[in-house]
Amino acid sequence: MDETPIKAGVASPGKMKAAYFWPIYGELDEICFKFYPDRSAKNVEDALGLSPPDGAVLLTDGYAAYKQYAKKAGLTHAQCWAHARRKFFDSQDIEPERARQALDMIGELYEIEVRLREQDPTGEVKKAIRQREARPLFNKFFTWVQKQFDSQGLLPSSPLTTALSYARERREGLEAYLDDPDVPIDTNHLERALRAIPMGRKNWLFCWTETGAEHVGVVQSLLTTCRLHDIDPYEYLVDVLQRVKNHPPLQMGEFFSLSAQIQQERNSYYDALEKAQKGSLDASNWLEWFLSCLLRAVQGAEHTLSSVLTKAAFWKSWAGMPLNERQSKMLNRMLDGFEGKLTSSKWAALAKCSPDTALRDITDLLERGILEKSAASRRSTSYNIVGTSERLND
Repeated sequence: MDETPIKAGVASPGKMKAAYFWPIYGELDEICFKFYPDRSAKNVEDALGLSPPDGAVLLTDGYAAYKQYAKKAGLTHAQCWAHARRKFFDSQDIEPERARQALDMIGELYEIEVRLREQDPTGEVKKAIRQREARPLFNKFFTWVQKQFDSQGLLPSSPLTTALSYARERREGLEAYLDDPDVPIDTNHLERALRAIPMGRKNWLFCWTETGAEHVGVVQSLLTTCRLHDIDPYEYLVDVLQRVKNHPPLQMGEFFSLSAQIQQERNSYYDALEKAQKGSLDASNWLEWFLSCLLRAVQGAEHTLSSVLTKAAFWKSWAGMPLNERQSKMLNRMLDGFEGKLTSSKWAALAKCSPDTALRDITDLLERGILEKSAASRRSTSYNIVGTSERLND
């Protein structure tokens, strides 16, 4: 994950607001440009959530917000060697000899990674090579770093002091790639993928509104991911736009639910299209509608995926707990978003059992810790599925 600035929204006459895209690079070579109006640390939590999958690793630069998030979320935080190297590179004018020593040692680590890319070994073999060849170099580098501090010959304001401090403070994060063969040595793959945004700053300069910046993020996510998989974005969009109107609803997942979203908004779709066709043939309004629709479709897909993952996590945590058929059925109804109050009488009706049996089912789930009591009212007692916001009312 990284962050890159963008001007979006009018701050005052003649001045644009400073905002940020926060690109996230996934393990399947996909990228998402999340837009936020600032560089606040809370954006990392909002973008990634606090329930990372088991064994997840966050690879970033040295911005403190990532370290705070990794500690809060309980995941491994790997840091980028390219950023550490850049600090030493920038110190060459002041301390050329010692900066060169650092660059040479870091270069040896990169030589190993180049060879690994060429050989493309399996995960365990790759990890073994890193442990055997890179770890001694890693230890040698940080022994040298400490020696520079012990020599006490550096001014606090020296760029080399800054570089040494940067590396020493991030030693644990810089070491993470040695223990996980799936973690790259740096974030250069992400830096290459996000070039579309800096190039945009030189071409279209800014986004007139923050909503427009969100749309840019959606489109650039799509275009960049296409390029990462050697797919021509133009051919992909032509194919999608030609087929989306008549695409079978049961296959809507192929378009991130875009066809379903268009179906829901078909009246505004035809209005925008008709105005473009009968007017000046300016398709700007229709394109704006389409990008807004695409954004809502992606947000809808994110909501659906979140619900599926929540449900999967629930059943994984209770996989060894024996439940009867009625309990499993009703818990699934709650996890799927049961609307309204689910009383014991509704439980009995839906599960086709007596009210007493329904109450015993609920009591059993309370005792097992699957349900918990919520705030009581005068007429009913409500229950929550532990760890979710879904409620069961009795």
